[in-house]
Amino acid sequence: MSAAAALSFKVVGALPGDDWSDACLAEVPGFESPLVVRFLKPEAVGTDAQAAAIIEGVRTLMPLRHPAVLSIHGSGRLPDGRVYVLTDFVRGELLAAQSELPVQQLVALGVPLASALATAHQRGLVHGAVNPERVLLTDDGPRLDFSLGPLLRSQPFTASGDVRALAAMLQSLAARGGDRPAFEASLRPALSGETAATALRDRLETLRHLWAAAVGPAGTVEQVEVDEPDLSGQTLGGYLLVKPIGEGAMGRVYLGTHQRIGRKAAIKVLKAEHASASDLVHRFIQEATAVNAIRNEHIVEVFDFGEELLPDGTSRVFCVMEVLEGRSLYDEMVASPLAVQRVAHIGEQLARALHAAHSVGVVHRDLKPDNIFVQQKPGHPDYVKVLDFGMAKLLKPIGELPLAGTKAGVAIGTPEYMAPEQALGKPTDLRIDVYAIGLVLYEVLKGALPFQGETFGKLVVEITTTPVPPLRALSVGKEPIPPGLAQVVMKCLSKQPEDRYQSAEALAQALHPFTRAGAASQTLSEAELASAIGPSRAGRALVVALAVLMGVFGSWLWLRPGEPVSRPEPGAQQVEPRPVPSPAAEVTLEVFSDPPGARVTRTDTNQVLGVTPLTVQTGRHEGPVGFRLELDGHQTVERRVGLSANAALSVDLPLQVKPDQGHRRLKGPANN
Repeated sequence: MSAAAALSFKVVGALPGDDWSDACLAEVPGFESPLVVRFLKPEAVGTDAQAAAIIEGVRTLMPLRHPAVLSIHGSGRLPDGRVYVLTDFVRGELLAAQSELPVQQLVALGVPLASALATAHQRGLVHGAVNPERVLLTDDGPRLDFSLGPLLRSQPFTASGDVRALAAMLQSLAARGGDRPAFEASLRPALSGETAATALRDRLETLRHLWAAAVGPAGTVEQVEVDEPDLSGQTLGGYLLVKPIGEGAMGRVYLGTHQRIGRKAAIKVLKAEHASASDLVHRFIQEATAVNAIRNEHIVEVFDFGEELLPDGTSRVFCVMEVLEGRSLYDEMVASPLAVQRVAHIGEQLARALHAAHSVGVVHRDLKPDNIFVQQKPGHPDYVKVLDFGMAKLLKPIGELPLAGTKAGVAIGTPEYMAPEQALGKPTDLRIDVYAIGLVLYEVLKGALPFQGETFGKLVVEITTTPVPPLRALSVGKEPIPPGLAQVVMKCLSKQPEDRYQSAEALAQALHPFTRAGAASQTLSEAELASAIGPSRAGRALVVALAVLMGVFGSWLWLRPGEPVSRPEPGAQQVEPRPVPSPAAEVTLEVFSDPPGARVTRTDTNQVLGVTPLTVQTGRHEGPVGFRLELDGHQTVERRVGLSANAALSVDLPLQVKPDQGHRRLKGPANN
């Protein structure tokens, strides 16, 4: 509606007003459905200049379209001077009418609201007054009302203020119970000043998908136990099932003997509770077909698979695999710490096995110590077999087996072993297997995983936002970890897929030098280390120099000048010495970016601190310190911040301007 157009309408019903406005439902020429006409009270508007600013502010919001936004169709002044706003009419109730809501319901509300803010911020628009009075609950989901934002917003108003207000609103409405700690952890960065609505949306989206299949009506996690019958003594596919030898989420594995030729095999039978689910049967068949297509010596061999109908009309789906003599890597870890050379040797075999899988278009997606079998063959110690491709993803069709895509936003795999993009339910490729190999190596060397959240939600927040704690100088078996090997592992665990090895074969080559005798004391040259850890977009020279310097010192620990090396008495438990800085000498720095995932470099030392959102401990500094934030596709930004006390830094990263865009500046992610 143009500035000069006079508002013509026919009132068809009264609507409740509020402290700032009166409202009615009216038929307006040019619109098929009735609209809400909201008249701002003169005392709320103020002067003519303020009224003009409100009208202009509302009109800038008219192009905004999003499923969770109440559409605005016009604004102006009536002949009597009152300011009006036209919006869609949607049936529902205000969020303000709710006193408390379960955290699961708040997550379901928060995802579309954060997405709406992200869309607005991308276009340079700000709400400025996010609160329960401006959220309408409808049968189709929440609607955020921007129409009174120009009147209600406080100065100054920013995108980060919108995100903070949304997080505070959700937190204030949270009822007790449910997975509230995970919910509050997902809000914490936004409450502390995070600018990215997309980051809050992604965290809430992750929680929603993790809870979707597990949350009961009371907000508690339900685990239904189904009594799976023991099939020992029965025959299946010509094999006599002797006894169970293993079990997973989808199936149980039996030791079987072929009734005619006496050959032993492992028979994996899909559990009865899953046999009637076509998607799980498809996944079971996909596993057998994919494994058979890989044909690698380090992948468990599948001989046959099939389905047998039972008299009651149900069926048993099974596959026949080779019998393995040995034990899982998990059992090896529990039995005793593994030598560093063994760990590297196992890792190299894992990488080559998965490279063979990737070559035919198969991504494992669920690699963990339980799915890695270690055999002791004559002349081949620690011979690795990779098991359980039940969660595998096909990157291309295999034979007549079609691609079966995973629903967007659904996380597939074991949570503790997921890559960040996998945990968020984002599109994945072979690099999640590279991450998983690094995670397995990290766990075997250190004796623990880097992230161990108390709940699924807290775990995912840790995986996706917290830097990986560095490996100690000594393994869990008290053996020195070569600095170069530590760098290989940490490269695998990069948050961004492009910072990891781009193939499992490249990882295998990087691990090979550490499989040789004397690997624990091996010192790599600068060129060897550069070849092992590959290129990095920032800080490569610093990493190389540091690793080479550490290699010169071998297994010695970094100590402050003048501190003696403490050695344990014979038989005493060895504790790795670590200098403890004085609390007064360090401060906490929090760095956020919009969008997140930016590499943070301290400009005075060229030290790469990690990726945003980032929390680090750093030395106290009296003057301002410079930091550089870099993210592919976005302009590099440098900021200075004082470190005389705890500090937070929040930075917007504009998109890079393409040649055909001239000098037009774009802001925010382009995929909303």
